Amino acid sequence: MPPLEDDVSSIIILIFYILQQKKVHITVVGIGDKVLGHEDELAEIGGENVHFAKDFGDLSDLYKIVLDEICSKLVTYTHTF
Repeated sequence: MPPLEDDVSSIIILIFYILQQKKVHITVVGIGDKVLGHEDELAEIGGENVHFAKDFGDLSDLYKIVLDEICSKLVTYTHTF
């Protein structure tokens, strides 16, 4: 039996929480009307790094904002066994 939609959402949120604990920078871009009403869930995933676009044509307006946000983070990689 496939997982219910709520189960899938819970798994995705758990994965993003683990990534955040490992200091992985997460940026969320919601596109279209279907993301309306899911702002809290997207904020739970992306924190302050959540952006919205009406459609794919509006992504060009967000390009510089998202690029600056991502590139302003110090990139380091540490792996422990």
